[in-house]
Order: sequence, then C-alpha cells, then structure tokens
Amino acid sequence: MAMGEVWVRARIGSLDGSVIKDVDALVYTGATDTAVPRELADELKLPMFYRDVAETARGEVEYVASAALI
Repeated sequence: MAMGEVWVRARIGSLDGSVIKDVDALVYTGATDTAVPRELADELKLPMFYRDVAETARGEVEYVASAALI
C-alpha cells in the first residue's frame, strides 16, 4: 500500500437491491465520481444511462454513466 491510500470494505448493489456485493474500495477525497470495473457493473446489473469521455492522468478514457447503491 502506498502512503496516503485509504482502503475500506464497502457494500455495492443494484438500485433495486437484488444484487449486492462486498468489495474493497479505494477512498479518494478529490474524486467527483465513483468508478467500478465494467465487470462489476455487469455483475450488479447496473443500468447504463449514457457514454462519455473523461480526461485522466493516463489520457482520455470512455466511460458509461450508471447508478448504484453504496
């Protein structure tokens, strides 16, 4: 673990609560959004609202906006 990283055990689930999973999550206080791997979003059956592009330290990345219970 790098200095300054904070990890927590979190519970994330579909909006209707039918699929829930416990995950290890990195807490980043400067974030404006929460991100999960596509595989987890698919497993949780999260709805896809729209696709967009975001600028990251690694360059532009495409993402899908969704919603979940955390």
